[in-house]
Amino acid sequence: MEKTPDGLLDGREPCYNPDMADGDFSLYLTHSAEDENWQLVCTDVGMTHVPPGSPYPPHPEEHPPQFQSVSIGRRLSEYHFVYIPSGRGQLEMYDQSFVVEQGSVILLLPGIRHAYRPDPATGWTEYWVGFVGPHADALLASGIITPDRPLFHPGYQASLMAGFHSIFDHVKRQSPLYQFRVCSEILCLLAELLSLERLSVQQTRAGEIVEQAKAFIHDNIRTVFDLESLGASLRHPDALSLAG
Repeated sequence: MEKTPDGLLDGREPCYNPDMADGDFSLYLTHSAEDENWQLVCTDVGMTHVPPGSPYPPHPEEHPPQFQSVSIGRRLSEYHFVYIPSGRGQLEMYDQSFVVEQGSVILLLPGIRHAYRPDPATGWTEYWVGFVGPHADALLASGIITPDRPLFHPGYQASLMAGFHSIFDHVKRQSPLYQFRVCSEILCLLAELLSLERLSVQQTRAGEIVEQAKAFIHDNIRTVFDLESLGASLRHPDALSLAG
């Protein structure tokens, strides 16, 4: 594809609308050697609303060939963060099928074959951003992101929506060094996703501790015990603080 002075691959103007109404758009971006010094570059970004019963992807001609087969299977050379704030559908990866619920995040890694599509009965709204670079590779090598976890369920989160809208705004404006700003927002999205996941695990563990404590008290209702013995029964050094 031919580059244009503003850095777009084919000169399409984004149809950007922060309120999402009729705001579908997709952009495939170029980057400079200076952008690469940030160790992360954004390759593509967009959002689309797929009504129930609609074909998917809704406008395949607007995407490069390697992106058009998303519903039947493809491999990409980049990372993708895909957020589904509404609707539901299906993800296929590693010869398995996963249910994509409202509020799910699909985290795609380079070279891994995958397919995803909305449920025809519900459709969905999809936000995505693609990125590559040594910093993303380092996150993968360190295990911060992993191929073992392609799907997350943070639910509808205003923080994730705000992050995407900030990315959309920077891409639309394309002010100097906008790639730096966009990639900083991408890292914020990843950090927010992992933070929400950690919080969910802690809350689940706290609920389990409460139930264990109730069982201990029930079993020892006629026995005098102190908080230390209660804490020891919960098999967690910080059990009482987590439950509180």
